[in-house]
Amino acid sequence: MKKLYDAIILVFFLAVIITMFVLQSSKLELCIAIIATIIFAISVLVTAVQNKKYSTM
Repeated sequence: MKKLYDAIILVFFLAVIITMFVLQSSKLELCIAIIATIIFAISVLVTAVQNKKYSTM
């Protein structure tokens, strides 16, 4: 369970960095960065859930 929280913190940290970096760029790039971050976060959560399912079996 701790790994899941670590992954969420990591994704949030990356999102903050991407947002700060993109604030200097256009709105379109900001939208792309947010979408990419959300997709990355979902993939991390799915991986964590799958790992948890396999570890409990």
